[in-house]
Amino acid sequence: MSQNFLPRLKEHLLGRLLGHEHDDNGQLFTAQEQIGLTFLHNRIYRHSTFCVNYTTYDLRRAQDTLNPRTHADFITLSHEDGEEPQNKFPYWFGRIVAIFHATVIHVGPGSRSVEPQHMEFLFV
Repeated sequence: MSQNFLPRLKEHLLGRLLGHEHDDNGQLFTAQEQIGLTFLHNRIYRHSTFCVNYTTYDLRRAQDTLNPRTHADFITLSHEDGEEPQNKFPYWFGRIVAIFHATVIHVGPGSRSVEPQHMEFLFV
């Protein structure tokens, strides 16, 4: 894993908890703001698979199971709204490196709840 995995993870989780729009460059939360986010029992749990529910092109429900060892590649809609039309590509491609979940508590500025919250996330 990356040396800056934990700070980048906290950036991502804080952005989700506070309802910020996606920002490819990170939210740049201060160290003080990151201290307000803690992992219950100081644990992050790793999983071998991840199930995704989605709607198909013909409006049917479907499910796919992603596994970093056998089915790690994915495609999703991009968030490149401000790009020039000729350079904009509507999809992002990625590869899952690891699958995790954690129970987090956010008590910092802007906290919406001090109750523990279950969060799932992928390292891509």
